[in-house]
Amino acid sequence: MQQSSRRQQKTTHHSSNKREKHSPTRSFSPRKPKTKILTQEEHPLDESLIDPKAIWVLERLNSFGHLAYLVGGSVRDLLLGRTPKDFDISTDATPNDIRKLFANSRTIGRRFLITHIYFRDGDVIEVSTFRSLPTPGQRTYGPRAEDNDFGSPEEDALRRDLTINGLFYDHRSGRIIDHVHGLVDLQNSTIRTIGEPRVRFQEDPVRMLRTIRHAARNQFEIEPNTRGELKKQARLLHNCSTARVLEEFLRELRGGSTEQSIRLMWETGLLRGWLHELDLWLQRPESTAGSELTWQLGPAISTQWGTQDAFWRHLRLLDQRAAQEDIFPDDALLCAFFLPLWWREMFNLYAQKPRNLQRLWRDAFWNSVDPLLATFGLGAQRRESFYLSMYEYWRLPGLAGLPVLPRSLCEKPHFPFMVELFRFELEAHELPIPRWVEQRKPDALGQVASFRWVM
Repeated sequence: MQQSSRRQQKTTHHSSNKREKHSPTRSFSPRKPKTKILTQEEHPLDESLIDPKAIWVLERLNSFGHLAYLVGGSVRDLLLGRTPKDFDISTDATPNDIRKLFANSRTIGRRFLITHIYFRDGDVIEVSTFRSLPTPGQRTYGPRAEDNDFGSPEEDALRRDLTINGLFYDHRSGRIIDHVHGLVDLQNSTIRTIGEPRVRFQEDPVRMLRTIRHAARNQFEIEPNTRGELKKQARLLHNCSTARVLEEFLRELRGGSTEQSIRLMWETGLLRGWLHELDLWLQRPESTAGSELTWQLGPAISTQWGTQDAFWRHLRLLDQRAAQEDIFPDDALLCAFFLPLWWREMFNLYAQKPRNLQRLWRDAFWNSVDPLLATFGLGAQRRESFYLSMYEYWRLPGLAGLPVLPRSLCEKPHFPFMVELFRFELEAHELPIPRWVEQRKPDALGQVASFRWVM
């Protein structure tokens, strides 16, 4: 009887330790928030804006006894009255359970498994299993992360990046579930990390780019502690997967708030630690260096093509195109972003030492654009391909006055891409569009400039 009692005490003590080890009190949030729930009558979310495919996935998971919520940015956008582009779902079903329920699914991911559910029209609904909080001593970031275990909805919310992205929507009851004070920050137009910004950015530095993007896109203010850490932790972006960083940067360019995003990166000091060359370029005083070169390049060209003003106009025009869903392919986006830097470097080099135009254009590329492409993880061969795809571009301004172009130029494989980029440049500077540019339709641009030289 005494041995049985001691065994029971030992078991009880072990169970207590186990509960303590996995307790949600190890929250990332310094405020240890209490869960807030809004009933269907207490929030403005319009369920008619939810993709029927997402509702079908939620209902199928619920019908088999699983807890499933709409989560993340889709809930944030719905509360702001916008129609989300993506609908993500979190559930207590494991990836194996999800695959058994959805024949049209595939599991991806190395650190934490995510299931993509595919539909015939090309849409994809992303479903993930609730993640637990890490136990003390576990590595929480990097390729050897050890903290990707399944957990509860509360723990999963605390694992997310920003409070406004930590909201859950329960389709069955119409309730909004807030474990992280996201509703308060959404109401106050505030961007705040869930927990200590320093820790969250060290776990995943890409969160810094997301912080900037959400602040710019929603015109929200970044709270001071989060804002201060952007500059301090910026260099950590160099340690991230370059493919992830490039994809996040392209999201900025596609998102319709590029100008405000880059301005925020510059103002917060994020550029200084991450894209140092661009930061230096933005601090460089304007000059008329190389003005005597412009007559060789065509009547439309002036040193204004390489100014900061031109850079911001380019970003503004990219945002306008994104708002009209007239978006460049990814490689053309990067070219449009880099063009003012390229022009300025060419003017500066010519002012230092006049040289052959072809060599001048090449040297300007390797001095100004190549280091930034390297930051995005593009290898030397891929950067060379980038240069070759732009090789003939510098000839177009000098041909603007011609009624037709030489056939040898028109037969270049990237000619449609070069013409559309030239059109973009002229529009940015509010200059007349040549007839041969107007006659060229950018219908085939996606096939020509498909970013195949990068991926």
